[in-house]
Amino acid sequence: MVAFVNAERRAAGLRPLRTSPRLRARARSTSRLLARGAPFRHGGLSWARRAPGAQNLAMAPTTWSAFVGMIESPPHRRNMLGARWRSIGVGAAGDCNGLIYFTLNVSGAPRP
Repeated sequence: MVAFVNAERRAAGLRPLRTSPRLRARARSTSRLLARGAPFRHGGLSWARRAPGAQNLAMAPTTWSAFVGMIESPPHRRNMLGARWRSIGVGAAGDCNGLIYFTLNVSGAPRP
């Protein structure tokens, strides 16, 4: 997923995002909760701390199909292509029906 997002960012003339272990851990946790039946909705952005942040959620059978669904959705596309973002963390977890729940967290520079 990170490679797909960064390829799209490069095509748009934006710098690639760095993978953040903290954002990835939070994304994995969210994806696991969704796969276990938690409501499919955005939680708070407490993981962003004092920095600006955004989150995309997707449920799909493959990483590529989740990416395509997000990049074709204007609000999700804006989240992935925001010029202020510097870091990304992606999590994925599968359910017993073969669906994969993806969480993509992005964050920018901390606020002063």
